[in-house]
Amino acid sequence: MANTCTTYIRFYSSNREMIDRMFQRFGELYDADETLGNPCGSFSNYVDAFFTQEEADRIDCRGSVTYLQSSTDESGGHYGFYMDTESAWTGRLEIWDAIVKRHYPEVK
Repeated sequence: MANTCTTYIRFYSSNREMIDRMFQRFGELYDADETLGNPCGSFSNYVDAFFTQEEADRIDCRGSVTYLQSSTDESGGHYGFYMDTESAWTGRLEIWDAIVKRHYPEVK
């Protein structure tokens, strides 16, 4: 991919149940590409899972999750996980921001 943007993202919350649920769902979507021979989760998997078809059609999905930490850590009363993404030109943070706001409101 030309003009690659690698982004490191940390999600955290004091609500362990919510962060665990989010991590589990993100892991399922990350693993969904393994049957196609690609171990990295395409942004399309996440967009299709969390947005309506009409919304998904307007989102630039050029990118993938390249790493998803397998454990939830506690730090200062917050639980969280990390993921790395690789996309074209920008980090596409608006995708993750919208997912968090809609489905995991206690996560930052």
